[in-house]
Amino acid sequence: MERTCLRCGKTNLMLGVIYDYSHREKAPITFQSKSEVFYGGKPIVLNAILCKSCGHTELVADLSEVSSPKRYVCPHCKASYSYKVQDLGVVKCYNCNKEFTIEPE
Repeated sequence: MERTCLRCGKTNLMLGVIYDYSHREKAPITFQSKSEVFYGGKPIVLNAILCKSCGHTELVADLSEVSSPKRYVCPHCKASYSYKVQDLGVVKCYNCNKEFTIEPE
C-alpha cells in the first residue's frame, strides 16, 4: 500500500530528516517524553515526510529501538512502579516509602 499525504491525498512524498543545529552539530531532531527522561530512556529519532504537492510535513517516530521501562513490584505493599536506571540497587517504594532491593539484569 502506497503512502499518501494526510492533507491532500497525493503520493508525491519525499522522506527526510529535520536537523537540530542548536548544539553546533548536525543531529536529527528527537522526541523524548517526560517519563522517558525520568527513566533514563533514549530519545526517539523523528523522521520527516514532506509532500511535494502541498508542502504538508509529517514527523514519524522511528520506534525500532523503543522499549518500555521495566516495572518492579514492592515486596511490602505489592505496588508496581518503574524506577530510574541509576536507582538500581536499594530503592524507596513510591507508594509505601519502604526500601527494597532491585537486582540488575
